[in-house]
This record gives sequence, structure tokens and C-alpha cells, in this order.
Amino acid sequence: MRRRLVSRSRRVTLLACGLLLLPIAASRADAGTPFQVRGAGAVFDTALPPSSVATYLWAPDHGVVHEWLTTAVGSVLEKRLERQPDLPTTTPGGVGRVVGVDAGATYQHMAGFGGAMTDSAAALIAASPYRDAIMNALFGSSGARLRFVRVPMGASDLATEDYDYDTLLPGIADPSLSAFSVAHDTVSIVPLLQEAHRLRPDLTLLGTPWSAPAWMKTGRSFHGTCGSNTLDPSLYGVYAQYITKFVTAYRSGYGLPVRMVSLQNEPHNCNASYATMNLEPDQEARLSRDLRTALDAAGLGSVRILGWDHNWYDGGRAASYPDTLLADGGRVDAIGYHCYDGTGPHQSGPAVQSQFHRDHPRTAIYMTECSGFTAAPNASENLVWEVRNALIGPIVNWARTSLYWSLALGSDGGPHVGGCGDCRGMIAIDRATGAYQPSEDYYYWAHFSKFVAPGAVRIGSSDPGDGSIETVAFRNPDGTIVVVAVNTAVRHVDRRGHIVQWAGDRKRQRTAWLVGPDGRRRWISDIATYNCLKRYGAPGPDVLSAGELDALPDLNGVWAVCGADRIGVDSILQTGFYAQSHNGRYRLSLSGSDLALTDAGGHVVWSTGRGGDELVLQRDGNLVEYAGGRPVWASGTVGSGSAWLVVRDDGKLALYNGAGQLAWTSEAPPSSYVGHIVQWDSDPNAQRTAWLVGPDGHRRWISDIATYNCLKSRGAPGPDVLTSWELDRMPDLNGVWAVCGVDRIGVNSMLQTGLYAQSGGGRYRLTLSGSDLMLTDTSGRVVWSTGRGGDELVLQGDGNLVEYASGTAVWASGTVGSGAAWLVVRDDGKLALYNAAGGYVWTSEGPPSRYVGHIVQWDNDPNTQKTAWLVGSDGHRRWIADAATYNCLKSHGMPGPDVLTSWELNQLPDLNGIWATCH
Repeated sequence: MRRRLVSRSRRVTLLACGLLLLPIAASRADAGTPFQVRGAGAVFDTALPPSSVATYLWAPDHGVVHEWLTTAVGSVLEKRLERQPDLPTTTPGGVGRVVGVDAGATYQHMAGFGGAMTDSAAALIAASPYRDAIMNALFGSSGARLRFVRVPMGASDLATEDYDYDTLLPGIADPSLSAFSVAHDTVSIVPLLQEAHRLRPDLTLLGTPWSAPAWMKTGRSFHGTCGSNTLDPSLYGVYAQYITKFVTAYRSGYGLPVRMVSLQNEPHNCNASYATMNLEPDQEARLSRDLRTALDAAGLGSVRILGWDHNWYDGGRAASYPDTLLADGGRVDAIGYHCYDGTGPHQSGPAVQSQFHRDHPRTAIYMTECSGFTAAPNASENLVWEVRNALIGPIVNWARTSLYWSLALGSDGGPHVGGCGDCRGMIAIDRATGAYQPSEDYYYWAHFSKFVAPGAVRIGSSDPGDGSIETVAFRNPDGTIVVVAVNTAVRHVDRRGHIVQWAGDRKRQRTAWLVGPDGRRRWISDIATYNCLKRYGAPGPDVLSAGELDALPDLNGVWAVCGADRIGVDSILQTGFYAQSHNGRYRLSLSGSDLALTDAGGHVVWSTGRGGDELVLQRDGNLVEYAGGRPVWASGTVGSGSAWLVVRDDGKLALYNGAGQLAWTSEAPPSSYVGHIVQWDSDPNAQRTAWLVGPDGHRRWISDIATYNCLKSRGAPGPDVLTSWELDRMPDLNGVWAVCGVDRIGVNSMLQTGLYAQSGGGRYRLTLSGSDLMLTDTSGRVVWSTGRGGDELVLQGDGNLVEYASGTAVWASGTVGSGAAWLVVRDDGKLALYNAAGGYVWTSEGPPSRYVGHIVQWDNDPNTQKTAWLVGSDGHRRWIADAATYNCLKSHGMPGPDVLTSWELNQLPDLNGIWATCH
């Protein structure tokens, strides 16, 4: 046999078991895809879970349908051909998915289902103390009722030794076949086949050679030499007689019903590890003609000849060998196909058979070999693949049977003489004790063999068309109807957080991976990490097939994390595990409530304050904590080239790039706390000191609870509880206060965006936003503004009051060197700067000198034509008595009119009764 390109299946646990069909289930497995079956004298509703196969049997118009069900999840069959409660017939309608059964549409007649009695299978069954139970399980009425057995004619890869039927001594030819004998088979194979025939009188045997004796081949080697591995051109007639003698010995000598012989198993498969032989189509055609002549001459005209006996695909395309064989005059009655090549991407698999049937409708088609593998333990995948590709697929594409490879093998895949070392037997037998267990494949084949009788005809069945349910239907000779349906949705096991290994790994210490929350595998690099993961509850190791592992992509070179002091790119710290400093004093752990770095006493040194399920150092350099796939915290180091997160011995987390340069530490840059309220984690006071961090990264003391509450009401984040080394990176402006809700700002204090200062009486409020710095009254009327937006207003140490936007000055009071110590929001609606002695330095109304030469007016003048004055060089106002004077002044370029408040006008004394003049 040639191994299937995509392998699957589960490891077998061995025990003696004689009862194969379990009692009716306590309740119907109603979860899954619902559909309705209509036709052939019945209408009934049913449902199939993902990764399940069901057989339905009914007598038309009897009102009840019997059901048997097999289901799989992961590496386990949950149900094994279990009888379900009978289904009552109903009226059509009510279910969206419909399977139509048309008993009037008939196709091929079925020849039965079965497997190969290999030399390995026979040796194991014959030696087992449970021999009779195994045979009954395979052929008995209470078992699978297998009716078709393939018999290797000489050794295959699944044999206890190399053997043929006519070799006197190595290198000695016997063209007369005087030494021909099937004595080897009489030890185990023949007695077991006779027992199978007794249990199943309608048994059919197919004889299949893997190789002619070495002396008949051009390379004189029983094993494939892959260069001179074909039949000697002078010995075609002799080899035809050799095959005929086998048939005669089995039929006449032992009463065994050999009804068909194959010309060659896998004629395009050369393997130096076991018996193979290559034949091209013209060679097989020649052999078939000689064999037909020999069989007929021996009175075996009813024995049919099968050709090809190989895969759907050959050399990367649909096999053309069968067509060439017939075109070259091959005397074959049937073509056999194997399942090991043809189901990959863009390949048509069993549909190759339908194309052959269209071209050669009178040549029968058989599915003669398919196997499961011990290295493929995923029963969910196996059930769907095997039922679709080895059973339903071949049958709906005209196959008259489907044969499993070896009827029995050891749980370790042996014995074998090369070739397939991990083939799974239909029955798994413990080679030491003889205890046995039907493998999962047994149940897949039994869904057909137990219910489809010899002579049954395939009838029409239509699938729902949405890719969920696939079916095939039969009518037995007694008129009963059989429908087999598979739900092709594969039910996968959630492996996240599990340790996994590959079933095909032959090393004593298998490679192991930890599956992350992202469904990808991280390599467990050493036993310490493995033990750490197990100690903290990681399930597994789950031993998976190659297909299952491929569904969990391997992040090559990425390590699982538990107990190490570092996390690399794409590695993940998962919930429940930890990383720790090299000296063991600090531990980083993730839980659903926090990501925290703690010291040996359990004291939290650093944390994000947010719970999650994974911490990952991403390829973009960002360290991100996720909860349910949503980021809840990040280091903000995108583009930093960070390659390692290290838990350092000094109690800090640090990100380093590939060159070992520091990219980030857990102490965090001051900029990350701008606008935050911060506190010291080791402050012993019940009411911890708190600071507000300014845009300059400096801390301002929050002097009272009123200011604290004001800051919180305005949305200041925090308080963030920091270590001393985090606080030291944000220098404390000693004695400088945070500003919110107070009436003054001191030197180096600042009014920040979103916060405010207000007059003592609460009538005026000074606020800063991205669009303006302004003083407003209780009605919201703007009393004064700079007309420019910013993010901080600071009274600098040089006496200047400056508004900044992103570090750039956008407005200033122009009071450098004034000694200004306080900015006060006064109850009269003015801003005022005072020096330390309380002396006036500046007010928001501006100095009188700025209006010299301007026309001014009062903003609250109720007259339609407001009174206007001209400000003289002495800073006093002169009344503009009439429109002519006003127009004259404007024509001479006088600025204005400037509309001022009363307290601004009062800074410009009115020379009452004194007129402005203009000529």
C-alpha cells in the first residue's frame, strides 16, 4: 500500500471486547444539523451532530425508521454504531434541508464491504485468546458482517516475513512451477478465511499479488529495486499460471471462494523496503490476456480479473492508466482504486471513477484499499474524511465495494516488513496479550457492511446542497431501504492553553508545544518549562495528528513561557503562568483581575491594574495585554524594535531591542502620567499625599481635598500609585500647588486644559481649552480672553504669565522681571498679577497707555449712538461732541472705536466737559 498524503486518526486503547452494538441510547442526540428524508416509502425528520455518521433502515410504508449513530469529538468516538430511538414517519415539510431518496433511480449492484486478511492480521488474530470474538466482530451476524476480503498473494508490507509461493532457494528459477505451494497461508490465513466463510457463507475473496517471485523479475529482487522491478518478458505465461495455481489451491484445496484476482497491487509504486513490482499499462494488458487464458483453461472462467488497483491520481493528475490498459487490449473485468492520492487541493478524488465509468460503462469499479493511521488520532477529522472519501464518495461514483486495508494490526502498527509502519488495523490487537479493541475505522465500515446486503442496488439520493449533509442510499434484495448520511462539519477540540505533541514523533522525548489563546503553538524549550506548565495546571500533553497540528500553526523559534526570566517576540505569558527574575525575587503573573509584578513578599511592585488572558510582545515592538482578544494595556513602544521583555533582578520590567538597548521600562516615562493624579505606593499616611503631573512632567502638590475633588470632577485620571523610582522621574516642584477651583496660581503652578480657577466669590471662572483662554462670568459671558487656545497657563519664575500650546508660547502678559508671585481671579472680574509684597503688577484690563490715540466707548452704553471719547497722550479721555468731529478723527486714521468695560474706562479718567477737536 502507499500511504495517504494527508493522514489522520487516534491512538487506540486496547482491551478485550466482544459486545459491539451497544443498547439503544437513553436519549436522542438531537444537537446538530436538522434535515428531512423523503422518499422510498418514508418521510422522517432527523439531525446529525458535526463529525457524525448515521445509518437509517426502513421497510417502505411500515411507518417506522431505525437509526444507528457514530459521533466523534477530537480523538474520541463518543458513540460507536449506537442504536437510536426509532424515528416515526411524518408529513413532508417543516425542515429546510431535505434529502430526497428515489428508489426508482438505480445504479450499480453492491458486492459487499470488507478488508484485507494480511499476513500480519492473520498472525495476530490466530494467536489471540480472543480469536473467536474477533472473527465474530468482523464477520458474525452480531458484528460488522463483512462479506468481501482481499488476500495478499504472498508477502505485502504488512507481513511477519517475506514469502512467495514458489521459491526453492534464492536465485533459483522454477519455470515449471513444480515447487508451487500455499503452505505458508495454511498456518493462519487459510484457517481464518475458512472461519470467515462459515460465519459469512456469501463471502467473496479477492487475491492480490504485491510481487512475483524474485526469479520471475528483471531485477531478480522480491523487494522493489525501482529500476529493474518488473516482470521478465519471457515469463508472462509462467506468472499467469502462478496466479491460476493460487486460485485453484484456495478454491479446490480449501473451499475458499476466490471470485476475483488483481493483476498487481499498485503497479506504479516502487518501494525498496518491501515486496513491490512495477507494470506499465501495456505489460498489465499482456498479463491479463495470458491470465484470462490460463484461468479459462483451468475451468475458472467465472473468476474475474481486476486491473490498476492503485490511486485515483498518478503523477499529479487523474490516473489514465486504466484507460490505456483497456485501449491496449487488457482483458479485465474491473478497475480497482485506492484512496491515498487524489483528495488534495484542486483534485477530484473519487470523481475520477465517474469519469472512467462514463468512458467505460461496462467495466466494474471497486474501491480496493484505504487505511487509517495511528499517527492520525483525530477521530473528528477521520470520521468525516473516511466516510466521505473511502465509502460514500467511491460508492456514489460507481464503486461496488469499499475495502479497508488490514483487518487487524497491533496497536503499534506492527508487525510489518517495511512500508507502512503506522497503518491502523480495523481491529487493534495488543501484541503482548492478544486483547483487542475495534478501531474507529471498524465502525465507519460497519455502518455499511452491517446493513447493505450482497446484491443490494444503489438508488438515488439527493443531498441538501449546502455542503452539510452527504448521503448514499441502497435498496436491499428484501426491499428494505438503507440511507447512510454524514455531517461533514468537523468538530474540533479547543486546545488553547493545552500542551500538544505530534503522534508521529518517534523520539523518546517528543517535542511539545503550548497552544496560546491565539490558537498558535509555542515550543516548550526545556523540561523546566514543561514541568512549570504542568505544575500550574496546563492540560495535556494531547497527542495530535499532523492535520490537527497544522490547524494550530507553529510559531517557529517562539518559546512557551513559564518560570523563565524573559519573553521573546510572539511568545505569550498566559493566564495562570508566570515569568520571574533570574534571582527569583520578582514574579510577573497574569490573572483575570491584574497583570502584576510582585516581590518575594507578594508586594505589588508594578501592575497595569487590568486583568487579561495574555501578555504578548508583538512583532511591531509593542508589549500588549489582551482580555478576550481586546487590548487593555500596552507599553506604547510600536516601532521600537523590542525583542525581549526581561524581568530584571532590580524589580523592573524592561524591553530591549535586538542590540540589547533599553527600549522601555515598567517605571514608565513621565509623559505617560501627564494630567494624572499620582501617589507614592509606600506612603504610610492614611491619606496619601497626591500630586498632579503637568505637561512639563513635573508634579504639583494637591494641597487640599477640595482641589483633589475638583480635579477628579474634571476627569483627571488616577490616582496612579507609583514606586519611588517612578516618582523620581517626575520631579516634585516643592511647595508648588495644583490648580483646580482655587482663586490663584503661584509661581510654577499652572492651569491645565480642562481645569479652572475661580474668584473667591465664585462669580468669575478662568478656563483653558484648545480654542481659548478666557475669563467668564456666571452667565457664561466672556469678560476677557487671549483669543488663543493652549494646554497650559503658567506663572513663570521670571514673572511672566505665559500661555503655551504644545510647548510653544502663544500669549504672555509681558511682565518678565516684575517679580510676579501670584495670579489672582478677583471678585471684580479682573485677572491681576501681584508681587510677593502684594503690589500690583498687571491686570487683564491692560495699562491705559495702550489706548492713547484711540477712540473708545463704553460696552454698557444703552444709547443707539454710544458716547465716544478720544484718549489723549496724558491717558485722559476727551468727549467727541458730534459726528463731524468723529468722522474727522476717523479720516485722520484714529484707531477704534474700542468698546471697553467700565473698569477699563475708569483707568482712563474722563476730562468732564472737555471736547476732542479735529480740523
